[in-house]
Amino acid sequence: MMQELRKNRKKREWMQYMPSLLMVLLPALYHACNVRAAFLANGDGLPVKLYGLLVTLLLLGTGGFLAWDHGRKPPLHRRFFAAAWFLGLLYMAVMPGLSAPDELSHYSTVYRLSSRLIGAPELTENAGLIAVRERDYPLEDMEGVKTPECPEDVEAEPSVMGNPVINQSYRSAIRWERRYHGSDRPVSSALPDVRTTPVMYLPQALGFALVRLFGGGSMLLLFAGKCFNLLVYCILVSWAIRVTPVGKALFFGAGMLPMSLHLASSLSYDAGIIGTVFLFSALILSLRFCGNRTKNPWEQPLLLCVLAAAFSPCKLVYFPLAALVFLLPETSCGGRRKKLLFLLSVLFSAVFSMLIVNSGVLFAYAAPQHSSSAAAIVEAGRGQYTAGELLSRPFFLFRMVFDSFSLQSGTLLGGVVGERLGNLDPLLGAPAFLVGLYWLGLWMLGLGTEDSDFDAHERLTPSGVLRGREKLWVAMLLLSVMLLTAGAMLLTWTTRESAVIEGMQGRYFLPILPLGLLLLRKEKRNICGISERRVLSGFVLMNAYLLLRIFALACLRV
Repeated sequence: MMQELRKNRKKREWMQYMPSLLMVLLPALYHACNVRAAFLANGDGLPVKLYGLLVTLLLLGTGGFLAWDHGRKPPLHRRFFAAAWFLGLLYMAVMPGLSAPDELSHYSTVYRLSSRLIGAPELTENAGLIAVRERDYPLEDMEGVKTPECPEDVEAEPSVMGNPVINQSYRSAIRWERRYHGSDRPVSSALPDVRTTPVMYLPQALGFALVRLFGGGSMLLLFAGKCFNLLVYCILVSWAIRVTPVGKALFFGAGMLPMSLHLASSLSYDAGIIGTVFLFSALILSLRFCGNRTKNPWEQPLLLCVLAAAFSPCKLVYFPLAALVFLLPETSCGGRRKKLLFLLSVLFSAVFSMLIVNSGVLFAYAAPQHSSSAAAIVEAGRGQYTAGELLSRPFFLFRMVFDSFSLQSGTLLGGVVGERLGNLDPLLGAPAFLVGLYWLGLWMLGLGTEDSDFDAHERLTPSGVLRGREKLWVAMLLLSVMLLTAGAMLLTWTTRESAVIEGMQGRYFLPILPLGLLLLRKEKRNICGISERRVLSGFVLMNAYLLLRIFALACLRV
């Protein structure tokens, strides 16, 4: 009798998972038609086998996650680490090579830093360009059509591995070592590197260095660098979810967006920025609502100084977030004097690191223009704007910023989720309905959904809501980040002929997303009728669908 009851209970539990598994299985059957059409067109059966493997892994992975989540109800930070690691590895496989935004420059920077770690030459002697192994050079030039030592080279643009992702990318990744088996001698690379703090590139460079020391191939090189970047991202965001006493699901949801996972599974330093800003914000919230609960009173202040010094110089637009320390009450800092010392320490760390790394950039922004008048330059209609010119025309600056955010609002909202993954690839990304579902889920998490499935320490209590002045301060800091982003793009990317600011992307606002959603919380919780656990499980399932869609559409590209 007891055995029959246990069997019936297990059947009922599995029946609960069936609708979720069908959300993966049915789209898999639909997109199998695209893979079949690609096979009939070119006769290549490899994508069919890879698609079957992808479907199997997604069914097993999502089914296992749902069973683990429903059965043991692990803490939210462990759920995130498991889901982000699994999905990140699949994003890495579905979008191989150098396919992420600006990943060519990130790859070049990581390679140079790895050379410094192992004591290899960073630059070639004859051309002064970044030195890469001969076997790795085809990653940026698969056909060998360019000559990096000749800047006047006017031959065809090189074929970059994974940029864009096409049908042949998967076969090239599998058979790479058979086709390209060069030596370890250094050759010149024509790719530019990123001149910023090396902190955000250390995980990727460590992966590159280990593979180069043991003589691994190019695909193993990329895999190791991306894995180390993904691992650090998962650790930082999981740490943030564990530390914060409020808004745990907000950090989970923002970290589980397709764009976040895509960046984390690449060589981009955006993964490190997102993780450090999340952890910095979580520590501020912990000190604000729970006080300093560590045995060493300087442990959390020191960590905040390190985090502020890490993200501030990497992208200057996030520097205002260091001012979140003004949210802390005197009781959390141990008195008025200690609070003042606390504030000065964090702000000094952010400012000092920013001046050391970005003094040249700041001088270029602040340098006065050398022309006779701003009007003469505007009438010429050539070049880009200068900081002095924009400050002298406040109404023009306001109009450009307002028009840019209003006219590009749909693109920016889609960019936050991942409407265009890869190097802004219009085909490989989340469709409009999926973008809408993600934003609906984020809105529900921001308002505060019913949380009965979470442990008591993971629930949002009325005392864990920011007060009016605190919300105003946070809103001002987030607005300043957005305005600085618009200003930076206006100075560096926007031409005088453009009616809006060019170069703004939604992914730049991912680090501030949880704090923005936290502003929606009120003393009286708004019950949406769906638990946060179900919303977050939906985020995992939607990522699974998107992976199937990306692979199937990439197979149609020849």
